Amino acid sequence: MWGATLDHVLEVEVVIANGSVVTANERSYEDLFFAIRGAGAVFGIVTEFKMRTHRKPPVTLHFAKRTSYTQREQIIEEFLSWQNLTADPDLDPRFGTEFALEPQGSKLTGTWFGTEEDFQNSGISERTPGGLRAIESNWIETARWQWENAQLYLADVPTEFFSRSLGFRKQDHLSRNATENLVRRVEKDNKRIDFNWFIIFDATGGEVAKPDMDSTAYAHRDKVRFYQSYGYSLR
Repeated sequence: MWGATLDHVLEVEVVIANGSVVTANERSYEDLFFAIRGAGAVFGIVTEFKMRTHRKPPVTLHFAKRTSYTQREQIIEEFLSWQNLTADPDLDPRFGTEFALEPQGSKLTGTWFGTEEDFQNSGISERTPGGLRAIESNWIETARWQWENAQLYLADVPTEFFSRSLGFRKQDHLSRNATENLVRRVEKDNKRIDFNWFIIFDATGGEVAKPDMDSTAYAHRDKVRFYQSYGYSLR
């Protein structure tokens, strides 16, 4: 909604290698300020952050839509529509969304930081197959929901795993043929593998993409979505 956390760092107080305590910002120790927002632990110990803050939205909305692999064509259509939606440079930044493939089928989730009226006026619901039905919540409940959702994939249990990740620019669309092959392959392999897995496409861009590419060390301002596949065993 508001972009990357590192873009909200206005100033840092940091202890550098010679033991000095300095204040770094856009006007003083500029190179150190750039470095701290990229690989901070290498360049010093930050003892204080000065951050730009925002008012929390009074209302949030949650969306979740699951589709079984028995409806393969629907999954393909949903992904292609979602892909087009997330590549739109004018997509309202109040909307965050993921598209996942799991053993049971696909899962499209989203969060809107605003009222249902604002969401309906955004036109996003009409751009997704079957539309999205909202569950109204608030800022605290949203933070808890996102934490609980993350625990479905993350845990304090050591595991053996294999992972791959990719970043997609606006022009890096998956074709219909590639999408069909992906869904068919996942559906086929799911019947014979004996480990846990998931694939997530995560929308990015929006406010994250607004700063110049060379404004910080973050190198993915031009990406509109990320791909993450993960296979793991709990045995």
